Amino acid sequence: MASLLARGAAAVPNGTSTTAAYTVYNNSTPANGTIGALVATATDVRVTSTPLGGSQLPIKLILNTTQALSCETNSDVVVGAASAALATNATGGWLWVTTSAGAPTGTPSGSYTGIAPIHIDTTNGRLYTRYGGAWHYAALT
Repeated sequence: MASLLARGAAAVPNGTSTTAAYTVYNNSTPANGTIGALVATATDVRVTSTPLGGSQLPIKLILNTTQALSCETNSDVVVGAASAALATNATGGWLWVTTSAGAPTGTPSGSYTGIAPIHIDTTNGRLYTRYGGAWHYAALT
C-alpha cells in the first residue's frame, strides 16, 4: 500500500470508515454548484455527480476531445458522440457486444431490474436478448 501512495495523491478512509473520496466542485462557492466525486466504498467504486445549489450534470467519458460515453441526468446512457451520426465509412465509434458460434445457453449471473443483456449468434445470424427467464432472438439479414 505504501508504494501505491508514494505514486501520487491518495484518499484513505479515516479511522474505522470504509469510504474515501476525491471531490471537485464547479463553482467557487460549493453550495451553489455541483459536486463531482470519485468514491471508494467497502462494496464498490463510484463516479458521482451531485447538485448542491447548482444543476444536475451528466457524467462523461471523453477521449481526447470526443465523447465516448455519457450518463445523462435522466439516466440515459449514450455510447459515442451524441452530436453526430456515425459515418457509414467509420472505423471507430462502435458499440461492441458479445458473440458466439451458436445460440447462448447460459444464464447471465447479473440480476438487474429494467435492463437485459444482448448477444449475437454468428453461426445462425441472430441477435439475442434474455428476459422472462429465457433467451429470445431476432434473425439478422
